[in-house]
Amino acid sequence: AAGVARDDLQLAWDFTTASRENVTGWLLHMRDEALAKVGEDGPPYTIDSVEDTWEPDTIAFRIHGRMTVPLYLDKPEPGANLVFGPDGMPDPNPARPTYEVPFEVLIPKSALTKPAALLQYGHGLLGERHQIEASNFRKLVSEKNFIIFGVDLVGMADDDSGHIANVLSSGQIQNISTMFDRMHQGFLNSLLAMRMMSRGFAKDPKFGAYVDPTQRYYHGISQGGIAGGVYMAASTDVERGVLSVMGQPYGFLLNRSVDFAPFFLVLRGTYPDTRDQQLVLAYTQMLWDRVEPNGWTKYLGGGLPNTPAHSVLMSAARGDHQVTTFGAHVMARAVGAKHLESGIRDIYGLEKVPETQSGSVYVEYDFGLPEDPLCN
Repeated sequence: AAGVARDDLQLAWDFTTASRENVTGWLLHMRDEALAKVGEDGPPYTIDSVEDTWEPDTIAFRIHGRMTVPLYLDKPEPGANLVFGPDGMPDPNPARPTYEVPFEVLIPKSALTKPAALLQYGHGLLGERHQIEASNFRKLVSEKNFIIFGVDLVGMADDDSGHIANVLSSGQIQNISTMFDRMHQGFLNSLLAMRMMSRGFAKDPKFGAYVDPTQRYYHGISQGGIAGGVYMAASTDVERGVLSVMGQPYGFLLNRSVDFAPFFLVLRGTYPDTRDQQLVLAYTQMLWDRVEPNGWTKYLGGGLPNTPAHSVLMSAARGDHQVTTFGAHVMARAVGAKHLESGIRDIYGLEKVPETQSGSVYVEYDFGLPEDPLCN
């Protein structure tokens, strides 16, 4: 029917496209509505604990608290579904319109003498906000004068792993939609956390003097680097960020990640045919696009309503066996980044530059790892 002779045909397939509104509409609606609901100072918050002797050489205060945000799910726990209004857009839960989201903040000792920039951290695979306590981050914020903070990316946080495994093993793969619904809430929480820190927390009678609210940045690694593609494209408060160990789309990354091995064992038990496994990942990707960089990085430099343009520094390691650099290249091309030349190799579709003063840029490192396999 397409005028191609059957004898000349090697491969034919169907594919589905989606509009910008279809992919980004739910989260952007939640963002704009929630920001209006919480007001100028952002979500109200409660400080639960303050420690001033935790790491006395570098950190002045370790703070744990909770912020109150609109809840767009039918329950806060894993397995939740988005609540929709009559207009087909997510709505706050009428029975429970808000819930409390834990956060953690580290204020370096350097901030005691000069107000510090805000650095929001995106945690690793199925991780949690407490990753900001690592020694490398303590060193970074102390030397560069950043206040680092984080919230869990619910939907792909530590307490979601059991639910995800249960869905994969159940054979009811359609229930994986609960993971992506909850990720909408997770990204909303992340966006609201920066609004809280740069507005309300910056006026805190005890800690506000240590904050420079005019400097707002994002830094994500691995899952945080991947999810950072969504956060950076959607943020109205952060215009510059770092995405490390990043890539897209997840359906491409999972097959090539050692981290997916335990989930593949579960998936293989339910779907032993490898063709079925690929079909499951393809179906899943269509839902994932709304909350992963595949649906967002095209607009990172601009193009979303009521959203500024953003710039990111992307870094990856050649031969990475957790997040393949092939996925990093896809993301860099989607963003329209330049390739900061490091003498390692050329990258298809990326213009090499010796230095850069503005815009998004991608850089690779070589630690002597084996090359990425070309195959799946």
